[in-house]
Amino acid sequence: MRIKDLFEKKEHLISFEIFPPNKNFSEEKLKDVTAELVQYKPDFISVTYGAGGKTKGGTIEMASHIKNNLKTEVLAHLTCVGSKKSEINDYLQEAKKCNIKNILALRGDVPQGETEDIYNRGDYKYASELISDLRKNSEFNDLSIGGAFYPETHYENNDLVDLFHLKNKVEAGTDFLASQMFFDNDVFIKFKEQAEKLDIKVPLIAGIMPVTNAKQIKRIIELSKCSVPEKLDKLLEKYGDNPESMKKAGIMYASEQIIELLAYGIRGIHIYTMNKPEIAKEIMKKILNLQDNLIKKYKIGGSIMSIKKVLTIAGSDTSGGAGIQADLKTFQERGVYGMSALTVIVTMDPRNRWAHKVFPVEMNVIKEQIDTVINGIGVDALKTGMLPTVEIIEYVGSVLKNLKNPIVIDPVMVCKVTSGSTENLFPENVEAMKKCLLPYATVVTPNLFEAAQLAGMEKIDTVEEAKEAAKKICDLGAKNVVIKGRKFFAGDKSVDILYDGKDFEFFESEKIDTEWNHGAGCTFSASVTAEIAKGATVSQAVATTKKLIAEALKQSFKLNDYTGPLNHKAFALK
Repeated sequence: MRIKDLFEKKEHLISFEIFPPNKNFSEEKLKDVTAELVQYKPDFISVTYGAGGKTKGGTIEMASHIKNNLKTEVLAHLTCVGSKKSEINDYLQEAKKCNIKNILALRGDVPQGETEDIYNRGDYKYASELISDLRKNSEFNDLSIGGAFYPETHYENNDLVDLFHLKNKVEAGTDFLASQMFFDNDVFIKFKEQAEKLDIKVPLIAGIMPVTNAKQIKRIIELSKCSVPEKLDKLLEKYGDNPESMKKAGIMYASEQIIELLAYGIRGIHIYTMNKPEIAKEIMKKILNLQDNLIKKYKIGGSIMSIKKVLTIAGSDTSGGAGIQADLKTFQERGVYGMSALTVIVTMDPRNRWAHKVFPVEMNVIKEQIDTVINGIGVDALKTGMLPTVEIIEYVGSVLKNLKNPIVIDPVMVCKVTSGSTENLFPENVEAMKKCLLPYATVVTPNLFEAAQLAGMEKIDTVEEAKEAAKKICDLGAKNVVIKGRKFFAGDKSVDILYDGKDFEFFESEKIDTEWNHGAGCTFSASVTAEIAKGATVSQAVATTKKLIAEALKQSFKLNDYTGPLNHKAFALK
């Protein structure tokens, strides 16, 4: 996803920066680093370019690994100092092949061993010229382009010149601006206010460098001319000769910087990890622990990283394994606040092989529940489950039409009757779902039977047939379709398929040999909803959910001879 689009979806973004492999840091080691970094759920990871482009090959290769193998959004740096247009074009063509959507366009500093004459040997003198050229090139019109800025005056310029160049970058087509490191938040806030007076309104991303090595940071401060607040200066003086204490104090200082910036409404935080994942891990933990105290300190109302609120409009499964019960368990375990609007109560007959009985909730009661949550509280994401009548579907569709939040549609049509058999409870509802729900869906999560019904196909037995169904469902208006193939395709893997209207992505796990899988479909869509509410992309949400479903099925258990649910405790946040 483009960073521009991420900013439209989320209040704020938190990202990490790494440098590409070099003679002192192998590719294999860096892949281990990035694998750990993605566990902390950054909104994106940026990969630097190196002075004069000397690591540009590694930049694209590592960015592609993060994007395509680790399923995390990426920002590839591009410096134009000393470069010809043909070289820039080749680099961007390679990025395009790797599905890299985000570029940080930089002028770049003079490489070691070069003179400032290098600025006259390339086709671009300023980053704004590069950005302007990219915006004129239709081959790259799908890119989200960022620019850089110094919150403190660039060593070559003064305040007015810096702001003038920044204004040029924005007018050339910059979607967002990322800052060089700084240690004094007052400086950043002041710069933001000055930029706004010049009508620079794109999101600003604050570059945070954790001070973990006193000697190294003193050298960086000397080169960058960053001001050092008294508090940081005292930390450097006190712990400079004690590396372990300096590291702990530096991480705490950076964490407090971040919380204060978020409290002031800064929308992007970019952490320079120096390829050390433990730094990112500790900062993310500190942010969560510090936020309440610091928000009180700065007298900002509400929680900056507040819990996300998610609504499920679905039916009640009296046995507790599926429906709203499964949704709320999943929401709780995935760290979001779950709310519900009950549409139907489903019971099971213990004297007739667990046959299902369906009792729709009165329409006026459904309306009151939905009004309570949406207009009385608000939601960050919403999912639907069992909607038993056309009237209910039509009403829910009218609600979804006016929502701007992510919407996950689980098109429940089927209930298990006994192990291995199903019945279609609502065949008359299929057309209403297609007309009233799918056009507003961020994601639709049908199983194979439901996918066939929505796509107008007799059945789905193969991956190719599932891909055909996904295309047809997407054509009905859904932005993304996840077909839950689970264990039903040939082969030794459980396969789910994501289609985003352009490309297919396949998610595999081992097949779990259990008949106790009641509620797996509801739980899948609830987990996807929770992850999207927290800021994950659809791909990231599905990847996380796929792993969790596999583990929950391994821990499933029997309730009686007819049913047994997967274990929702497997979804607990680690």
